[in-house]
Amino acid sequence: MTLNLLIVEDEDLTRDCLLNYIPWKEIGISEIKTAKNGEHALEVIEEYKPDILLSDVRMPKMDGIELSKRVKNIYPECKIVFISGYADKEYLLSAIQLNALNYIEKPINIDEITETMKKVVEICINQMKREQITNKIFEMFNENLWLIHKTVIFELLKPDVDINTLDKYGFDLNKKYIPIVAFLSSDDNGNNEVLIKNNEELIEKIIDNKIIMPFDFYVAFSEYNQLIFVINYYINPEIVLDILKQNLKESYKNIDITVGIGKTINDITKSGEIIKELILFLKVKQFYNGKNKTYYFEDISQNHKIEDVDNRIHDFEELLKNNQFEQAKKIVNDLSILCNERKYKDIEKVKGIYLEFLFKIYEVGRERGLTIKLEKKERSHTWKVIDRIPTLSELDQYICLTIDEIFNIFKNRGKLDKKVYQIISYINDNFSDKELSIMKIANYFYFSPNYLCNIFKKATGKTINDYITEVRIEKAKAFLKDRSIKLYEVAEMVGFGDPNYFSSIFKKKVGVTPSVFKERFYYD
Repeated sequence: MTLNLLIVEDEDLTRDCLLNYIPWKEIGISEIKTAKNGEHALEVIEEYKPDILLSDVRMPKMDGIELSKRVKNIYPECKIVFISGYADKEYLLSAIQLNALNYIEKPINIDEITETMKKVVEICINQMKREQITNKIFEMFNENLWLIHKTVIFELLKPDVDINTLDKYGFDLNKKYIPIVAFLSSDDNGNNEVLIKNNEELIEKIIDNKIIMPFDFYVAFSEYNQLIFVINYYINPEIVLDILKQNLKESYKNIDITVGIGKTINDITKSGEIIKELILFLKVKQFYNGKNKTYYFEDISQNHKIEDVDNRIHDFEELLKNNQFEQAKKIVNDLSILCNERKYKDIEKVKGIYLEFLFKIYEVGRERGLTIKLEKKERSHTWKVIDRIPTLSELDQYICLTIDEIFNIFKNRGKLDKKVYQIISYINDNFSDKELSIMKIANYFYFSPNYLCNIFKKATGKTINDYITEVRIEKAKAFLKDRSIKLYEVAEMVGFGDPNYFSSIFKKKVGVTPSVFKERFYYD
């Protein structure tokens, strides 16, 4: 391994002494060039890439600090050692900020400089070896780089990081890193297919970018909609975000992205703690402040304890039972305003309150014959739906829309007569009857078919046949969640004599076949 050195010193005697009295070849330096000031050094650097910069601090035209800043922009891996007779705090601070490896005072001591440069050379050689290993790893696994990235990210998330695993995959343990977390969300909060479908393709495109080398950053999905980057400290996070956004446009449509940029990871053993802290911070920020924004990490203080909401939930239920749906929605809206003002840190607990609202909606709906009883697994699935809603405003909207969807028929209660309610109850009680029809219902209530259809459509906005189909499909969804019931049995249980016709109608209304719906419920 060969290393190149650039000596920058404005004093001829000192420059010659450094060049001729230190055993450069013995300590591993194969090529040396010199410059008399910063401007001269930049001219030399145009055709000469130094691995190590040994520079005086105070020089005419351009001092060593300014020179080092420019060199770092061009060759960020270049190692810097300063020499100066002016060891004041200002210059020492500048040297630290530039990550200089050492700061040597004049008059120079040959033995001191030799020992210092031996250590610098050792650092360079170790880094070059690590990069060679890393390059070999990436050559061997070129088609599966995303898997290497995933392995590293998941290791960094662990409470006890395995240093050996990181080193095995070329992770430079001597560098500082910055974590970046991105939350992706589709327009349909309950549908994660669009987010899962192209995840591997997205990661491969990001890794294959032409701007940042694969071993200068690592990226992986920690959850279906949660993307984590860990980048070398010297990389500008904005560059990473530009790469991400460009590839998102190519891989997805109608995807929102919310980004959190974390604090520096100085100690890699604490990476999991820092990344998880950033994830929590970003969830809270997104929940209250919205999506499609970039947030820089800051400590979140919790000043408010979440109040007891039992009275709110009780009042909410009573209003639903009394068909006072707008007042029920106002309870939800008022809670949202309170949460937004206080910005509770425990957003899972906040979502749990909205989940209780949702359960009450289903319970009252079940009493009216409009919804089914939620079993244990269905209640768990409902929590997943709530948990995937990323913002407070969307959560509020989801609860209120659910009220409208389930109780829409009762909004026009004043315009409905008792017979319409009886017709609805009759259909809910007899949906499994294969002979259920407009004529059968009309005969049961002693109406003419035309009159029956007219009063039902006027009251509900739906035809009787459409309502019968809706009830049957909703009941079918419930039966499909029971693994012991076969598909043809479900068709019979909801009043379809022909399983193929049932499957066709189900797909038309739900968007997927009954068999696909059944599998999704069990593997979601």
